[in-house]
Amino acid sequence: MNFLNGAIPTDLGALPSLQLLDLSENMLNGSIPAALGALPSLRYLVLSRNLLSGTVPDELGNISTLVFLHLSANNLSGVLPQRLGNLGNLKELSLFDNEFVGGLPPSFADLKNLTYLHIEGNNFTGPIPEFIGNWKQLKSLSLIGNNFEGPIPNTFSLSNLSGLFISDLIGSSRGGQGFSFPNLSRMTSLRKLTLRNCSISGPIPGYIGRFKSLTHLDLSSNNLTGEIPFFSNAQQLSNIYLSENMLNGSLPRWLADSKKANVYVSFGR
Repeated sequence: MNFLNGAIPTDLGALPSLQLLDLSENMLNGSIPAALGALPSLRYLVLSRNLLSGTVPDELGNISTLVFLHLSANNLSGVLPQRLGNLGNLKELSLFDNEFVGGLPPSFADLKNLTYLHIEGNNFTGPIPEFIGNWKQLKSLSLIGNNFEGPIPNTFSLSNLSGLFISDLIGSSRGGQGFSFPNLSRMTSLRKLTLRNCSISGPIPGYIGRFKSLTHLDLSSNNLTGEIPFFSNAQQLSNIYLSENMLNGSLPRWLADSKKANVYVSFGR
């Protein structure tokens, strides 16, 4: 951490050969200069963990070379610009812990090279976009702590995904019974899965127990029923959160005997 303060100089936009700009973990304030959108060679823009405010300038969508855009942990607000969907080379987009509102722009459907999207801790609303299911390179997706509407789309078939984190979905099915468990059966690379407080009802699918790489599972605060399925990789699991559901039966022997896992389970409510 450094202690740079004040505004980001607009003169930085006059450096045509600049490829990396990392001003993270300072005390910079004010808005993100639109002049940064004139940097024709920039690949990495990292402004995380400052005191920046205002909206994300449309002009950032002009940086076609951009691969990393990290703006997390600031005081940024407003809706995301449609023009960010022009960043076809973007691999990492980190916007967590800001005050963004609205939905993800439809233009984001074109961000097909994304491997990492973390937007937790904002005020995003609307349905979870189905186009996320077309981001075949995606490895980590975090939507926790927003105001998205359920259900989780069944179009997600992201075989490269290792981390999926969703919580606090709004709404219920037409019958008011909650949403069915999303079809995640093709996400066999998952290592960490969080679907907390997502109004999911019904049993835990048996295929979850066959995810060989899974180490962290959080399905707490839903309306899950039935018994806990057998996990073939029980020795891999380090955290299992199933509390505040309506599960029945007894604690499986494989889970009770686990010496490695932190287990939080409650039966009924």
